[in-house]
Amino acid sequence: MIDKNFRKKVFGVVMAASLVVTAVVPNVVVKAVPKEEPSYPTVYKGIDYAPVYDYDYYTRYNVDVAMAFPGDKEKVLKHFVENGMKEKRAGNATFFVKGYKNRYADLRAAFGDDLVKYYEHYVTYGVKEKRNGDKCDKIEGAVTKYKGIDYKLVYDFETYKNTYKDLQKAFGDDDDVAYLKHFVEYGMNEGRDAKSGFSIKSYKNANADLRKAFRDDLKQYYMHYIYYGNKEGRPVTGYDNTIEDPITEYKGVDYSAVFDPKTYYDNYIDLELAFGLDDQKLLEHFVNMGMAEGRTANDKFNVKIYRDNYKDLQNAFGNDLKSYYLHYINYGVKEGRIANGPAANPGTSEETQSTTGNNTSGTPSTSGGGSGTTNPSEP
Repeated sequence: MIDKNFRKKVFGVVMAASLVVTAVVPNVVVKAVPKEEPSYPTVYKGIDYAPVYDYDYYTRYNVDVAMAFPGDKEKVLKHFVENGMKEKRAGNATFFVKGYKNRYADLRAAFGDDLVKYYEHYVTYGVKEKRNGDKCDKIEGAVTKYKGIDYKLVYDFETYKNTYKDLQKAFGDDDDVAYLKHFVEYGMNEGRDAKSGFSIKSYKNANADLRKAFRDDLKQYYMHYIYYGNKEGRPVTGYDNTIEDPITEYKGVDYSAVFDPKTYYDNYIDLELAFGLDDQKLLEHFVNMGMAEGRTANDKFNVKIYRDNYKDLQNAFGNDLKSYYLHYINYGVKEGRIANGPAANPGTSEETQSTTGNNTSGTPSTSGGGSGTTNPSEP
């Protein structure tokens, strides 16, 4: 066991030694080592490119530059500023313009493909704002605003890029600004879908009021949804292959008794290829050409059956097929005439036999009643 007196002596020796050291060694002040200035120029035309440029790095990874200007540090800097930045070359190990561009949507919206602007922004503002200039291979926060309008309800960068191979060839994988510009200036007019959950065909087909208002001006459908349709809860999917409340009226005449756009579309491949499921274009074709050609546009009306069922109509209209359609619209429906199968009493309708059944002159009856077998003109 250590003697207490011995421990006291040891403690006294230690304390004395500490006093001696304190007296001999003054307080040490640690001074910051001044930052070593680079051994190469970084200022060009009044701008210091040090945050994005290192001579040794630039010449090491750009052999063509090193060989073109061996040892000439001024010319190497000039090349970086006047050529390298435009060519997306990395000037040091901490700043990569592609990564800086990909990471910040606000800069892409402001500068687009002007690569020099990204270098200059980082030098002037980015460093102070503590922005990250490191590598970033994927777009972050893709741009959806263009000229003050936000298209996010109908547009998604990844969807638009991945859906259309022609755009990938034109704009590559990471130019979200170019994709958005194309969508606004061309894609909407072309009826391109750019967002999962929004189909321009469905939005058009589901809303008859919009079809009447906008017809083929496809861009107006996108804009309507952005400003109004979304708030109104209008349907945007599920109507690609069907039309809600199809338009059947043309120049004041309702052709619904003999025309259905989906039936007309399904029956004729030439119309499908020419007009798609566009009820207004299909109706215009039907009225202006289809009836004269004897085309079937409604399962309840076949013009050849209607003609063959009624001798009075044959006598009145002969081979003027359009007149049979118009007769059915104006009179045949009311008279209960059959247009999709054999008539109960071929020759005339039961209702009109009293006025047309005894006509043996070979000319259509013009007597009163509801036969309507005089040559009808469009109302």
